[in-house]
Amino acid sequence: MSGGAWSPAWLSAQLRSATPPSGIGLAQVYRNTTWLAWIEALVSQFPSIYGLMGDEWAHAAAREYIRLHPPDSAILIDIGETYPSFLATFEHASQWPWLGDVAQCDWLWSRAHVTADAQTLTRQSWLNAIANPHCSRLQLHPSCHWHWRDGAPIAQLWHDAKQRTSNTAPNWHGEGLLLTRPSSEVLSCGISAPELAFINALAIGGTLQEAVETALSNNDASETGALNTASSAHTPPPLNLARLSAKLLRMGAFMDPIYHADQ
Repeated sequence: MSGGAWSPAWLSAQLRSATPPSGIGLAQVYRNTTWLAWIEALVSQFPSIYGLMGDEWAHAAAREYIRLHPPDSAILIDIGETYPSFLATFEHASQWPWLGDVAQCDWLWSRAHVTADAQTLTRQSWLNAIANPHCSRLQLHPSCHWHWRDGAPIAQLWHDAKQRTSNTAPNWHGEGLLLTRPSSEVLSCGISAPELAFINALAIGGTLQEAVETALSNNDASETGALNTASSAHTPPPLNLARLSAKLLRMGAFMDPIYHADQ
């Protein structure tokens, strides 16, 4: 995507302004060093934007963001929480309305990475939960983060950007990304609308049975909507509860203990 992804005049002005003037004092040197450290931290925090847009665009956009939103934290990993929303309305990214969503996935990856460790759900706890789905409340793992984008395969776009690959024919439908860190490594996978509904239901305290019912209702609505559109060929496959359960357990999306509806 890099090359032609910006206004040449804007990019040129940004790169010129990034060059410190000559004859500056020590205080200005310190400010420039801090400024450049913020920019580099922001670019590093959002590697997918770097992968999609290229080095020059990523640095120029980061500089503009830092100029408008100077960090109020000395912790570099905390820089950029509002960068995704900035990109969503950034005029030089208007050709890619989903770019802010890709950045949000990067931000959530970093949050999952630094989340405190927690015990994932044991096999016995899972068996107990499915034996009493009407009263079992599964807790999502604290590292569990997710993001949804209507009309764009955000997980595919994000994964391609992370791997610096380009899919010339993405399947353009709504898609979500799920991120977890059950041990030392952050895991990721795409999720469909019914799977998103299942996770959201658990996140607000629903029982396992309520989450399943919500997901199935969403699945029915998705299938009905697909029949009424010309893009039904791009609709994800229907919900498979066994596959969803296996996916979430493999991702370490749940943690012990399980609570019951009366707790």
